[in-house]
Amino acid sequence: MRWIKRGVLAWVCVLSMCAKSPVPKDAVIGVNGEWIMADEVAYVAELLRKEAARFSPETAVEGMSDGVRKSTAKQLIADRLMLQEARKMNITVEEARFDTLYEEFKKGVGGKAGLTRMLTMTGQSEEEFRARVRDGMLVDSLVKLLLAGMDSVTIADCKAFYDENRKRFSEREKVRTSQILVKLSDDMSAEKKAAAREKAEKALAGARAGEDFAALAKEYSEGPNAATGGDIGWFEKGDMKPAIDAAIFALEKDAVSDIVTTDIGFHIFKRTGAKMSEPKRFHEVQDMIKTSLELKKKNDIITSTIDSLTAAADIVYVDTSLAP
Repeated sequence: MRWIKRGVLAWVCVLSMCAKSPVPKDAVIGVNGEWIMADEVAYVAELLRKEAARFSPETAVEGMSDGVRKSTAKQLIADRLMLQEARKMNITVEEARFDTLYEEFKKGVGGKAGLTRMLTMTGQSEEEFRARVRDGMLVDSLVKLLLAGMDSVTIADCKAFYDENRKRFSEREKVRTSQILVKLSDDMSAEKKAAAREKAEKALAGARAGEDFAALAKEYSEGPNAATGGDIGWFEKGDMKPAIDAAIFALEKDAVSDIVTTDIGFHIFKRTGAKMSEPKRFHEVQDMIKTSLELKKKNDIITSTIDSLTAAADIVYVDTSLAP
């Protein structure tokens, strides 16, 4: 759960002065006398690194940066503070609800066998995992309680936002694009990934040599639009992943991109058209604005709560490299 606000400054205590209990082996951060362990930080940091690599594949080769580890520490501290607050407020989880949600989760990962595989991969026992699920439900209940008194977003609020941000809703450039996609997957061997890259390079060479892009897409592409010549339709900047947006919107009409690598695979794009979209009228974007303003209100409430809890907390960094 990402309740933590960027830039929150935690109180860094000197371990020998602030610790009230012996430091367990492999503990890296103390939060009001409870300990966050090194394996927790490593596991969550790897999840965050993989998520970042999905949107910026070039970061995948950078390894585990200090920034990712520090962000992970902030997130885990926030989680622990919210859990402690939930317990302090005597929030509980109904056993029947817990059992229902746990069984639904187990089915979602492939039943008992799937759960066992997941636990093996994460190095947890089922008892430990059940406890974490229960903790997550406690925090979710606290969040719902905090948000229960939130003021609703009115039509007037939405209209004021629309009027103050008219540039966002003015006419914008739209492009039409075709693509050749050679797929990648996490379980591919190095040899298969190299072969996929070679296939993409062969398709790119053909496109650069003037061969018909639609015919090349039908021959080489593994995307869902391959049979129709790779056409993926019209879209605006921001509709696609940043790496794809940057490649396509840098192209002139009928130009072909270099190979763009994402978590999905190797992409080659051809920009086939461009036009300006119609300005968005208020009634067309009212629901979207309301959703956005509601989300901001919720984030502000949670952020304020975490800021207050952090300011009052006794936080000990055993591993000082995780400190802000």
